Amino acid sequence: MRAIALLRGINVGGHKIIPMAKLKTIFESVGFKNVVTFIQSGNVLFNAATNNSETLRIKVEKMLTDALGYDVPTIIRSADEMKKVVSKNPFADEHVEKKTKYYVMFLEKKPMRSEQETVLAMQVKGMAFRFGTCELYCLFDAKFSGNDSPFSNVKLEKLLNQKGTTRNWATTTKLAELAAI
Repeated sequence: MRAIALLRGINVGGHKIIPMAKLKTIFESVGFKNVVTFIQSGNVLFNAATNNSETLRIKVEKMLTDALGYDVPTIIRSADEMKKVVSKNPFADEHVEKKTKYYVMFLEKKPMRSEQETVLAMQVKGMAFRFGTCELYCLFDAKFSGNDSPFSNVKLEKLLNQKGTTRNWATTTKLAELAAI
C-alpha cells in the first residue's frame, strides 16, 4: 500500500526538529520502500507491506519514539484515502486563493455525532467547518490569523476526544498528487 504518514508537532516553533533526510532514513531503516518526504511539517510518503492503517500507525509511532526519544503522534492515510479527501472537497466553490484560508484536520477516527455537533455549534462569523469521514475541513476568511481564531489543533482534539494533525489545502492536494505517482 502507498501510505502517507502525517506527523503531528514536529518542526514547529523550534521544537522537535527533525531534518527530512533523517526522517527518510528512519523510515527506510525499518523496511519501508520508496520513502519520500514533503516539506518540513512532517509528511512522509512510503510503500508498506500491509494495508492496515492502524498497524502502520502503531509501527511508525514506535519507530519514531525509538529513534528520536520522544512521542510523535501520527495519522496514516492511504493514497486512495487522500485522493478521496481532495475529491470530496466541501468548499470547492467557496475557497478562492488569497480570499480564504483552507485547512484539513486529519483525525484518528470518525468523530461521534455529538462531538461533531459540538464543534459545528462553536463556529463564528468568518469560519466554516465540514466533517468528512475522518477529517475536519476548515475554511477561514483571509483576515483570520492563527492568533485570533477561536480554534487550535489542541482545542479541536479536546472537543473531538482524539488526536489530529492539520495541513493547509495546498499541502493536502500536493500529498494526494504525490501519493498517486
